[in-house]
Amino acid sequence: MNIYKLLATIILLIFVGIPLLLWGLVATESGSRFVASTAIDYLPTDVVDLRYEQLNGTLIDSFEIRDLTITTGGQNITIKSLQLSWRPLALLDGSVHLTKLTLIEPHLQLAASSSEEPPQQSPVLPDIRLPLQLTVDKLRITSARLSNNDGLNQELASLVASINYRNSDLALSQLQLQYQDIAKLNSGSIRVTTTKNYPLKAKLDWQLNVSELQSINGTTSVEGDATKVTVANQLDINNQRLELAATLTELLQAPAFDASLRMQQVDVAQLFTSSPSEQLPDDLTGVVQASGSLEQMLVELDLAAQVPELDSVQLVGTLDLTETQLVVKQLEVTQSKDGEENRLSLQGDINKWASANPELTISAQWDDLSYPAVIADAASQMGTLEVSGTLDSYQVNLNHQLNYQSYSFDHSLRGTGSSSAFTIASSELVGEQGQLINEASVDWSDGLEASVLINKASLQLAELNFNAKGSASYREDVLNITNFEITGPDSQLTVNGTLGRDQAINWQGRIANLETYSAVLPGQNIAGSIAAKGTLSGDIQALKFDVESAANDITYGALDFEQMALQLGGGFSENVLTVNLTKFSFSEAALGNWQLDQPTNIEVPVQDILALSFDDFCLQASASSLCLQQRIVEEQSRSLNRLEVVADQFPLSIISDLLREYPARFFGAVDAEAWLTLNTKDNSFVASEGYLKSTNAKVALETQNQRVSFKDIAANWTADEKNIIADLKILPAAIAGDLAGNVRITDWQNTGALNGNITANFSDLALFQIVIPQMSYESGSLTTDIDIGGTIDTPEFLGKLELSASQLGFTQLGLLLTELSLDIENDSTNLSVFTVKGAAQSSQGAAQITGQISPFQPGFDLQVEGENFRVVDTPKLTLDMSPNVSAYFVDNQLTVRGELTIPYARIEQPELESTVSKSADVEIYSAGERVTTDAETPIPLDAKIRISLGDDVRVKAFGFDGRLTGSLQVTDDGKRPTTASGNIAVARGLYEIYGQELDIERGALIYTGGVISNPGLDLRVQREFTAGAFSDSVQVGAQVGGTLTAPSLRLFSNPAMPDSQILSYLILGRGPATASGTDENLQLQAAMLLGSQGVDFLGKDLKDAFSIDEIGIDSGDDLNTSSFFIGKHLSPRLYVKYGIGLLEPINTFFLRYQLTEQLQLESTSSTEAQGGDLIYVIEKD
Repeated sequence: MNIYKLLATIILLIFVGIPLLLWGLVATESGSRFVASTAIDYLPTDVVDLRYEQLNGTLIDSFEIRDLTITTGGQNITIKSLQLSWRPLALLDGSVHLTKLTLIEPHLQLAASSSEEPPQQSPVLPDIRLPLQLTVDKLRITSARLSNNDGLNQELASLVASINYRNSDLALSQLQLQYQDIAKLNSGSIRVTTTKNYPLKAKLDWQLNVSELQSINGTTSVEGDATKVTVANQLDINNQRLELAATLTELLQAPAFDASLRMQQVDVAQLFTSSPSEQLPDDLTGVVQASGSLEQMLVELDLAAQVPELDSVQLVGTLDLTETQLVVKQLEVTQSKDGEENRLSLQGDINKWASANPELTISAQWDDLSYPAVIADAASQMGTLEVSGTLDSYQVNLNHQLNYQSYSFDHSLRGTGSSSAFTIASSELVGEQGQLINEASVDWSDGLEASVLINKASLQLAELNFNAKGSASYREDVLNITNFEITGPDSQLTVNGTLGRDQAINWQGRIANLETYSAVLPGQNIAGSIAAKGTLSGDIQALKFDVESAANDITYGALDFEQMALQLGGGFSENVLTVNLTKFSFSEAALGNWQLDQPTNIEVPVQDILALSFDDFCLQASASSLCLQQRIVEEQSRSLNRLEVVADQFPLSIISDLLREYPARFFGAVDAEAWLTLNTKDNSFVASEGYLKSTNAKVALETQNQRVSFKDIAANWTADEKNIIADLKILPAAIAGDLAGNVRITDWQNTGALNGNITANFSDLALFQIVIPQMSYESGSLTTDIDIGGTIDTPEFLGKLELSASQLGFTQLGLLLTELSLDIENDSTNLSVFTVKGAAQSSQGAAQITGQISPFQPGFDLQVEGENFRVVDTPKLTLDMSPNVSAYFVDNQLTVRGELTIPYARIEQPELESTVSKSADVEIYSAGERVTTDAETPIPLDAKIRISLGDDVRVKAFGFDGRLTGSLQVTDDGKRPTTASGNIAVARGLYEIYGQELDIERGALIYTGGVISNPGLDLRVQREFTAGAFSDSVQVGAQVGGTLTAPSLRLFSNPAMPDSQILSYLILGRGPATASGTDENLQLQAAMLLGSQGVDFLGKDLKDAFSIDEIGIDSGDDLNTSSFFIGKHLSPRLYVKYGIGLLEPINTFFLRYQLTEQLQLESTSSTEAQGGDLIYVIEKD
């Protein structure tokens, strides 16, 4: 029995006791610690050294190891906390199943790198197969770090993943990663087989943050194996999308790649977190391709973009990169603007590019380059650039033509440089308008050091010549300027001194006569003198300045300052400009004497000028003041900038000065206050309030010798972020009536709903002579009552306006209207349309106007009817009309239809003023810029009007005295020249020439549908002479035909006679037999006029063929000295003329030379005589 008990005991120990012992070791915390400690003791310490501070939990379920340290092969791994949970029973199924594996603050310290490089050999991927399946439900790593003794230190914020490794298939899912604040993997999955070529498939969704760029969001797909991998990336940067694709081959043997980056209409500015100061390309489209291996890479560029102020820019090029050389085979930039293309070509190579001293050989050529967004109106033409040498010693040669506005210069630059310095040995900028020759250098090897020497500088600006010279240097935050001087007409600026080291730069300047600079200074004409001086002290980081200035007899437009004085100081530090204004005064003819009441301090942040702050700024006169105040107010947890303007008895006479051409003069004074409140955070509008009031304003009309006084003028307004309320009241002193208005704008920043009213009631029109000074009136009145509604974008008006006057005259037209009435009104059924009804009498006639107007469309539909209505009544022109015309304007198209009858007209020759027009080659410049006159775009017109002349239309002008009849149908469609059909005939008339009156037998302007400026001509004039009792009468005349631009003349007589005799009868009133010597010369001139058409035709061909300025016939003082001549300007100052006698063999040579603007020399030499004159010209206004 004992043997059986012993056997039973052994069996019990094997199957029950030992498992219970093992269970007790791994299922209890103390047992787990014993097992772990014992296992560590059995590890070979020469291979691995493993230590930990504490183990919590049990090995059979979940446990935590704190402060774990593993050292092996010179590498050290520390883990602050390792947490593991697993399912041991899964071992029975051949699986290691971890439900959680967490590593907190793992740190891998790499071993020191070996100085000996291992022999290079192609890596071989081992076949890896796990005997057990490994599953990790959730792997979490936080605050991981990788470092070495060579300065490597990388941190990984977090890594989360699920792992399933079965046989040779490894799958990572639910992958998330955070690398510092730069990269973030939002989600991802990776599958790889660890046998053969390791087939791989992955998909990643990630985000990348780069300084000053918007976040880059991307999705990446990877598929392939060690022989070939394809990568596809979709990038999204602030809704700007890019595609990056790559193919990698032979990763283990001879790695090669082929990649491309594609862009489609990318707005580059949207890639940045803040708006860049410069304008960046838009619509960037194209591809960048790169291919090659680790030893050589080929990059091809094909990009196009929209660049500010240019149509487009295209970049095409090829770069070849090896381990030792970068070759720019061809890099070409093409600019396109206004249909023209300009190119920049760049080529060259950089040898030893990866070394500290690469070798450079680069050249560039261009034909016409410009970048208006940087420098407007500037361009570089026909340029070349060459750079050669090493980075430590290279040479630069630049040659090009620099154009700026109307200036053109040839620029050449020669320089040498290194990686830490550059020297301009010579820079020459030479052109017709000036030149600049200078030397310069800059060195940044040990701080910044620079110098510049201006050997010679000159510039012609609007016919003003300026010269400059001097030198400057900078070193160790010290700026030195030596003998810098700019001189010009009546002006000089000199600068000398040192900025830094407790020294100062002194400057002074003067302009003795500002009128000399009227052509280059902006605005209106200016005159007077100004002088200024000052100092600049402190250092580059904290500048200080003082300025004193005085001006005398300054006139600017309508303002006339007897004297002005300014004195200020201040400084510039930490991007803040500080100004201390201690003195400011001026004396102006109308405003009087004004001066600064007390010193004022002003602070201006350069990066936000609107955030300026200042003390009270007050100007004081004898009884007037003008103050500008600013305060920072804290209100409702926000900072507000409150600006206030206060005017006390400010003189209204300044309006007269500003409007000197206006025939009204303003007197009196105004009191006003205005407040503006802004949010200092973004300078957004918060509120405004103010008023304007005057009780002694007067307006005097010089032309009417009349003065209008106002008892009260008042305006008030309040505004906040939602609503605006304003009202106006004008109450004349001696005129019965007033004008009042008010308006409220609700939610003005959005819908802007309007609610207001305007009323006026005047029994006298004197007030409106301020607006129309040429108007005169008798017994006039104006009443209006209009309600305002709608919105700012679509306002609505409801009400009426009534105007009446027994007489209303306009002096310039001599027009006197009587019994005038005008009614404009609408009703609630159509608030956008007003009905117009008006009537007036003039002279013996009357006219009416009816219709509708839509002032906010805009548009109108009007009809004008009348009979014998006088529209003009001046000494030279009196005109009555009987209109029956309709005109309507819609969709920016004016259409006119109807008939216009002129029953009565008296037209006499106007007084013509002699004027000189500028020649076609004259160009006018102001402030250095060419002045151009942009013709206003006319309103599209569609007109069909019949103009009929009545029975009493007479013209007496230019030798013609007669009565006209006829009618025209005038058509103008706004697309082609105005045309007409019909005729204007001379019913009866005379034409006077050389004191002789010719009867107009027949005369007409014939229009057949052609342009109105070129009618056909049908004119016949004649004279009849009665001879003695034994001779027949003589009839002579002329017939003019053709067109106005190409007339033809034919003489006729009865009895027939030569043209010269006909002209003698027409012009002299007698036959050639009784002509005197003077009359013979006059006959020759008449004959020349008759043949002028042929002379002009021949002269035009000769002038075109030989570039001759003048060809003609000179009649001379008598008949024998008449000659044919040609003349030409050999230069702007020299003119010569050569003549050949027509009746006598006399050759004449004439010369005129302009010595100065007032002095010219003339000389005449002929076969009969010689002579000369010295002529001095005095011009007076």
